[in-house]
Amino acid sequence: SYARIRWLYQMFTIYEDYYREEINRIIRNERMYWPVGYGHWPAYVVEQMKAQGRRPHQYPIITKKIESQIGSYIANGFYMKFMTVNGKKSEWAMHLQDMAYSDKSNCDWETSEIIALRDMFVMVGYERMFISDRYDADFGNVAFEPLRSTHVYIDPSWKTPNAWDIDNYFEWGRYRVSQIIDMFPKKRDELKDWKLREEYSGIDFGEYQGGVSR
Repeated sequence: SYARIRWLYQMFTIYEDYYREEINRIIRNERMYWPVGYGHWPAYVVEQMKAQGRRPHQYPIITKKIESQIGSYIANGFYMKFMTVNGKKSEWAMHLQDMAYSDKSNCDWETSEIIALRDMFVMVGYERMFISDRYDADFGNVAFEPLRSTHVYIDPSWKTPNAWDIDNYFEWGRYRVSQIIDMFPKKRDELKDWKLREEYSGIDFGEYQGGVSR
């Protein structure tokens, strides 16, 4: 069990390193869309302007341009077409398109469409099936939810447009203790014990294995 965990952590680190440049680019794009901390300015420009005693403005120029384009697509009623980047016919692209149209018919399509279009403009977008605790007599309780692009690490060896060729992937996220316990019910008692020990002794109890705690 311990060897398996060490191997998984090593593989996660490899995936993380492989996607690091792309993730940094995605984060920069997000900061440009949400201009927090002068995010729509290059860092060297901000430093130079501050050195000159000038305050960079925070007006969200890029946000306005992207949202006006998205609004144009929605207002004109364009339908999405999913194609592979190499132009070859793929069942995965067809399934993704069917998923989008199903969401349009059964769920909150307007919100889903805005999110999907924004992701295409700003960053890499992921969606996953979401099973809600609420049940609707007409539509059931299954829909799709968007994920942050930094939440998923796909196997770097996946080189085809077919999703079945993905050997494995990682999800990175922050969870409350109660959520972790629900995810691993067989370890419920052990996790509750760890929670109590952390509340009593702090987060540094036990033998330190090195590295950053995740």
